[in-house]
Amino acid sequence: MNAEGKDSKTKMEIERKFLVKKIPFNLEKFKKYEIRQAYLSYPKSEETVRLRQQDDTYYRTIKTKGSIARVEIETKISKEEFEKDWLKKVSGVVSKTRYLIPHGEFTIELDIYKDALSGLITAEVEFESLDKCELYTPPEWFDAEVTKDFRYRNNNLASYGLPNN
Repeated sequence: MNAEGKDSKTKMEIERKFLVKKIPFNLEKFKKYEIRQAYLSYPKSEETVRLRQQDDTYYRTIKTKGSIARVEIETKISKEEFEKDWLKKVSGVVSKTRYLIPHGEFTIELDIYKDALSGLITAEVEFESLDKCELYTPPEWFDAEVTKDFRYRNNNLASYGLPNN
């Protein structure tokens, strides 16, 4: 199915991303996904094209440039299509466990990275408006905000590895 097929959804993605040094609670009670992803576009491309396996579901996602707000077109694809496109990837692979943690009216997507990115933990929060995004107060266990630090974008992590701070 292509990007305009019935299994596609287009939305304005508004999110902030933070580093996390220490998680102050047990993660076992939260829903989680195992994620493996790579990119079909280079980091400096006008659009980011990502392939993602999330447990047993497969996606191709196109994102426009931007930091806090950008257009995202996500298409559910078959395992066969994923595996065929996976051979065309131009980046390394990002592997991580994602936990969905309720936080007031929001959901924190806590990503614990594996393999070459082991030790990196980030938290992303998506918003339905820029107003809510600007008013958001992160919990105390969040560390530095890296929303506008493109080194922490997954496509850059996949291509260049962990940033040297």
